[in-house]
Formats: sequence, C-alpha cells, structure tokens
Amino acid sequence: MPQAVVSGYEINPPYGPHTKPSSYDFHSSVKGYQRKGKKWKGRNFTIKTNDEISFFWLIKSISHPKSGAYRTITCKVPSA
Repeated sequence: MPQAVVSGYEINPPYGPHTKPSSYDFHSSVKGYQRKGKKWKGRNFTIKTNDEISFFWLIKSISHPKSGAYRTITCKVPSA
C-alpha cells in the first residue's frame, strides 16, 4: 500500500508489503493514524464520523514480476 489518505491528508499507510497469497486475510486497524509531514510529526489522530478514507494498493505477482495492478477504494465513515 503505497498511499493512504484520510479526509484529504496523506497518512502513514496501515499496511506494509506482504508476500502472502491473495487468499490470505490481511487485517490491520486504522482507528488511529499519523498524518505525513513535518507539521504533524508526533501527533496521533483518530478516525471519526464523516472522515473519508482512501486506500491505494500496488499489486505485484511474484511469479510474473512484469505484471501488476493498481487498486483503490474510498469510503466515508458513517455516523453510529
């Protein structure tokens, strides 16, 4: 996951590179996050209602290294 964004702010992506098969159930929490940039260094943020979250993935094949795909998803956190 090279990029993740919360309400227009680029954040440290919650997922690092993996070499597991596509059937593996990757999981991580994004309840808390850190924004990128010197201005935000050392500050922690929490996902809240109406935040818009976008994830961008780069998918590569180990068996076909010249193949790959980009995927993205954006969602808005609903009210409870």
